Amino acid sequence: MFRNYILVAFRNLFRQRWYALLNVSGLAIGMACSILILLYVKSEVSFDRHHEDYQNIVRIENVSVTPDGARKPNFCSIAPSFVPLIEAEFPEFKHIARMFRPGQTMVHVGTRRFDEERLYFSEDDIFRILTIPLISGDPGTCLNGPGQIVLSRSVADKYFGSEDPMGKELTLDGEMSCMVSGVMADPVDHTHLPIDILVSYESLRGLYGEGENDYFFGQNNFSDNVCITYARLASGTDLSVMEHRIMEMVDRLAATRPSADGRVTIPSKFMLLGLRPVADIHLNSHSRNELEPGGDSRMVWMFGLIAMIILCIACINFINISTARATRRAREVGLRKVSGAARISLILQFLGESLVVTIFAALLAIAMVELLLPVFGNLSGVMFEHGILAEPDQLLIIVAVVLVTGLASGLYPAFYLSMFRPSEILRGEVTGGRRGALGRKILVVFQFTVTIVLIVGVILAYRQIRFLRDADLGFDREHVLLTGIGTGMADRWESVKQRILEHPDVLAVAGSKRAPGDRLLDDPGYEILLDGQWQKSIFSMPHNRVDEDFFRTYDIRMAAGRDFSSDFQTDREEAVILNETAARYLGKTPAELVGTSIRWGNRSGTVIGVSTDFHYESLHSPITPVMTYQETPGAFTTISIRVSGRNMAAVMAHLDRVWSELQPGTDLEVQYLDDRVRRLYRNEERTMGILGALSLLAVMIACLGLMGLVSYSVERRGKEISLRKVLGSSAGKIVALLSGNYMKLMLIANLVGWPIAYFLLTKWLSQFAYRVSMDWWVFVLSGLIAAAIAQLTVSLQSLRGALANPVDALRNE
Repeated sequence: MFRNYILVAFRNLFRQRWYALLNVSGLAIGMACSILILLYVKSEVSFDRHHEDYQNIVRIENVSVTPDGARKPNFCSIAPSFVPLIEAEFPEFKHIARMFRPGQTMVHVGTRRFDEERLYFSEDDIFRILTIPLISGDPGTCLNGPGQIVLSRSVADKYFGSEDPMGKELTLDGEMSCMVSGVMADPVDHTHLPIDILVSYESLRGLYGEGENDYFFGQNNFSDNVCITYARLASGTDLSVMEHRIMEMVDRLAATRPSADGRVTIPSKFMLLGLRPVADIHLNSHSRNELEPGGDSRMVWMFGLIAMIILCIACINFINISTARATRRAREVGLRKVSGAARISLILQFLGESLVVTIFAALLAIAMVELLLPVFGNLSGVMFEHGILAEPDQLLIIVAVVLVTGLASGLYPAFYLSMFRPSEILRGEVTGGRRGALGRKILVVFQFTVTIVLIVGVILAYRQIRFLRDADLGFDREHVLLTGIGTGMADRWESVKQRILEHPDVLAVAGSKRAPGDRLLDDPGYEILLDGQWQKSIFSMPHNRVDEDFFRTYDIRMAAGRDFSSDFQTDREEAVILNETAARYLGKTPAELVGTSIRWGNRSGTVIGVSTDFHYESLHSPITPVMTYQETPGAFTTISIRVSGRNMAAVMAHLDRVWSELQPGTDLEVQYLDDRVRRLYRNEERTMGILGALSLLAVMIACLGLMGLVSYSVERRGKEISLRKVLGSSAGKIVALLSGNYMKLMLIANLVGWPIAYFLLTKWLSQFAYRVSMDWWVFVLSGLIAAAIAQLTVSLQSLRGALANPVDALRNE
């Protein structure tokens, strides 16, 4: 019997080749889409799950608390003095380790120099918390003394080639001598913490202060969030209870803060030390100083949902075509039942046929996935390896998709076809394929509703990204080059600056701690004299330290007062420039703020100017109050170089010569400011790319289904069409007749899809402080696009029937 089922399945597929092709194509596209997205989801949710006992590993973070009690990610790090207190008071912390990331670090190996970004100072307990395999060295001793350094395998090869790196010496930033005490495996792909170099945390002792005032080891640094801190907790620890206990301790020990109404506020009212599971970091931690660009759990699950919906659309095509063509199989069902076939055997037969179609579609889908992996990798930013059948978990995904698709697409047609009664069939009551017509219409509306929502999403995502790219950021971002300050440049900053300015196409040069596109992380507080009273840190106001040409280099204008100037000797020590947002927060006009006294750290000065507002950070966040003052070049991390835009090859050659003179053996690394700004919206560009691809696939699958239904409708109404032509009806009228019902369904799909799109996209746009409006024409345009595609599909199939020779349909009557 099983052999008979398979034989009949292949016979029906061969006999109905056109419909089989539509079913296989639709299912293959839907399955390929689902497999790709599921691979992407699997990749995103697998971050940091390679650590042994990862369920008990957490990162301690600084979390802001808003006046209404809501929690908001602030820093992924905490102040160093908290860690010994936590370790001493809470035995649930089995191991805890501080890490410090200094940013770009110059590593000297003999006469060679290397710029390293993924270098961390770390306490040795890190090896007891995170799974970092050591190839050489002892995890218990390789980071427990000053000057010890552990290299990744690839970095060790880069520095020393085939030589054994153990015991070799190197220097950090020309000052700190280190000896290689271990070699670790290269970081895995799916981690939020890719580490190339680990330096012992003990190497920082005494660099900044001594004893209780030691910046990294003392007992007084509760304000600077510079330590990325990981901990392994005892199994079964309740994180929310532990957070509460930690904040009780902080409230006892840390300083209070005056609130806006003058009352004293305990620390837990404005900040928390949160515990974030390590496996939760990549998708859900969006702090201001995140170590690596993370993902977005909402987008991941949204894409997964869309992929499942697209697979559902492909299954709907199969169901619609199968049920529409039910009358073609009615006699077969009747004869089998009269011959004694039970309903369950018919169900199994039709399910077997759907599984045969699904298997063919799966083979085609696998081939499509292999071809599309590089393209999808570029869209998603996740690189996949070919040979998806080689990995057991990926093979399991494919098998699951095949089984789900086969059952989802085959169950309803199987039950529908098997329920026909022989008496109805013999009396001719199963005619015209009208049974289930309402259900097919509902499914078609569902298909195009999804398509319309996706098209609206693509149009709006494109508009938002274009807005982000082209928005006025408050400064001139064209023709600005950014590069880091190398070792020794800060000590001779003025000569370096003049050397760069020697080329006629270099218009301005500035040094700064932060540049546009950076995150404003420095917020040590301030006091300002307002209406005769000193007020302390009324609101958060990050600081930026610059040289006197910063605002001129970026062409940022002053709303009131003046810019820094070498004509005023006191500017280097006392001058401060605020922005317009700071003025608004202080309740003053820019002109009223000029001349106001201000204190910060151990310095005091005067507000000499208020700049127009400009964006340091992305447009996800509103402009914040910013305080800018001059600092010694040792505080700078970035050189900003404005060029004319002419003869860039000569400008770059000039800069290369300057760097070869000032930094022998070091290559110049330059970044265009415009590129840096664009990279701030990389996730949005990926979202648009994936959404666009999914929309195209949804349209293709929906059109394949529509093509099958219209083709069957033309076939079923062949005699009617022929009679109309004989009686003088034109091809255009016949096309209009056949397509009219489908256009009504498209109208219903628009009316259903527009509110859904509005609701979903309103939530998506809410993550941007600056965004485009959802104009009515976006929805109308999406409806017109969907309608035009559907009309073209329907018309092409209808026209085939309208142009057919009437004799072919009527000669047997």
